[in-house]
Amino acid sequence: MLFAWLLPGFAAPPEPVPAPPSAQEAPKASVGTAWRSSSWCLEAWDDGRIVLSDRDVDRPKIAIHGRLVERRVEGSVETFRFTVERIHRSRWVSRCRKEVLGEEDLPTHEMGGQAFTPGETVEVRLERTDAPGLRLCLVYACAVVEPEPLVPADPPDPSAIPGVEGP
Repeated sequence: MLFAWLLPGFAAPPEPVPAPPSAQEAPKASVGTAWRSSSWCLEAWDDGRIVLSDRDVDRPKIAIHGRLVERRVEGSVETFRFTVERIHRSRWVSRCRKEVLGEEDLPTHEMGGQAFTPGETVEVRLERTDAPGLRLCLVYACAVVEPEPLVPADPPDPSAIPGVEGP
């Protein structure tokens, strides 16, 4: 019966199924939380990345990328100390294409009375109040923000894209 699978009507022996990778081998996706307002956004990721964005419809978005140094909670205030690694201006096209700015890294950016420069350590605060939402505060200004969980984007399902055949 050793070679029975070679005879007509018998199925080939099953292929060995590889063992699933252990949790230690699988890469861990980074997750975090964002606190957004119409003009500012603070993203804090569990791997220590911090992104503070200054955004407005009438000018390009400025993203201040950094690495978390310290995160502490004292009463109703949560403080994020981070070292600025990069300041990036996104590509921007004004209304009616009157002005077009290309993307570029910036040497410094001022936001809420606070100057941000790569290599420097800065602080931002989240303050809980009786009002709905939280306050994201810099040196001289605060904005009311709402928390939102951040999860990594899954690759798109090709069958969901019109005109693209699935695997």
